Amino acid sequence: YTRDYRHSNRSIDGDQFVTAPSKRIRVVIVDDEPLGREGVRLLLLKDPVFDIVGECANAIEALATVTEHRPDLLFLDISMPGKNGLELVKRDYLGA
Repeated sequence: YTRDYRHSNRSIDGDQFVTAPSKRIRVVIVDDEPLGREGVRLLLLKDPVFDIVGECANAIEALATVTEHRPDLLFLDISMPGKNGLELVKRDYLGA
């Protein structure tokens, strides 16, 4: 599951986004729980400074999305099945 918001000018409930500042913060949300992703998404959509460029349900999807979009901010669940969020950041994203 990956959701891409880059080409949307509408929120999840269909409302128009408020005009955003010139420098938006690009965000990726990673959580294996759909309700967890939704909660973070709904909070971020309330502030036009955030630009959600992707959502991912696991570390494998997250690595591809982060590599492609190079977000400024990563909301990352640290306890997911398989590779957890800390392993993703340490080994794949930071190269450690």
